[in-house]
Amino acid sequence: MLLADNKKRPGAAQTARVTAQEMRLPCGNDPTYLGPLLRELAARAAAEMKDKSYRRSPVGETVGQFIDSVSYARDWKTADSYESVLAKLAQTHDDFAGVDELAEQPELLERFLALNWGKSAEKTRAHHWTVLNLFFKWCLKRRLVPSNPMDGILKPRNPKTRKERRAYGQDQIARLIDAQPRLRDRAALGLLRLALRQNDLTMLQLQDIDLVLDQVHLNHAKGGQRHILPIVFEELRSDLAAHLAERTLEAGVDPGAEYLLYGRERRYQPMNRSSVHRWFKGCLQRAGLPETIEMHEMRHTAGDHVWRSTKDIVMAQKLLRHESPATTFAYLHPTDDDLRAGLRVVEEADRVFHMLRSGIREDD
Repeated sequence: MLLADNKKRPGAAQTARVTAQEMRLPCGNDPTYLGPLLRELAARAAAEMKDKSYRRSPVGETVGQFIDSVSYARDWKTADSYESVLAKLAQTHDDFAGVDELAEQPELLERFLALNWGKSAEKTRAHHWTVLNLFFKWCLKRRLVPSNPMDGILKPRNPKTRKERRAYGQDQIARLIDAQPRLRDRAALGLLRLALRQNDLTMLQLQDIDLVLDQVHLNHAKGGQRHILPIVFEELRSDLAAHLAERTLEAGVDPGAEYLLYGRERRYQPMNRSSVHRWFKGCLQRAGLPETIEMHEMRHTAGDHVWRSTKDIVMAQKLLRHESPATTFAYLHPTDDDLRAGLRVVEEADRVFHMLRSGIREDD
């Protein structure tokens, strides 16, 4: 527990752990020890989060229940993001008898945020405030706290930074796919033509590919939803069929539980985020394409292609799996040539209108 003094609070658990105090003592008055100490604290906190030992304290037990509910209702990535914040809260206040004590002392939460992320970016600070707010809202609904202490703590600004994305031509996408010597890589890049998110592709297992019905099942989509996408591109279907056949022959058994993208021959574990990033950059290098191209731009490209081909934003929205067409607008990338072509349509309509109008006058 990070306090200005070592006084024990009234009502605190009698079996209080003093791990945090013991870890602080070696620092003494030597400021040069602060950096190594903080790194040691972070390492121990990460270890406790991994083995869930933080849940042994009363606050940690409640945090664990909340994380389990998030993991069930949403997805494991969201739960991990929340847990990295709340596990540290449980470790810091592992001598409290329950979360109600925290709710009664919001200044401790304010200090907790300031000590751990006070110098972080605005977006990071806003995220951690939001996690604590969601946690105490959950506690309030279950009557574990009398009120939400975050109501009295100002939320950091969350700057609206919009990153400019691009959509690429069909020729560049074909060049990217054709440059890959491995069937697995060709198939994975081909699936990006169906507007898969990075996590969609990362969590895709071979059993999620149904070549009888020509469908891809996304069982770990954003928000914990599930989607089914049709496989209509012949080259993609051919690459997927060849890769599945190759893996079946090599494995000698049904390879359905394997992930399409895996790391270091661990075929039953998905590739981690940084490895997926390196994999995509490697594909770009083999194709001789700029490494500035981002994987998420393949999703923009897929939505933009559907919109250009059909002139129907609803079809683009359906492919991108957006709840609102307003979100889809950001994935469409009309060019100056598109504007010129649109104005030519207007000009042609004006010309026809004036011709008809002149004909009417002559008849009069």
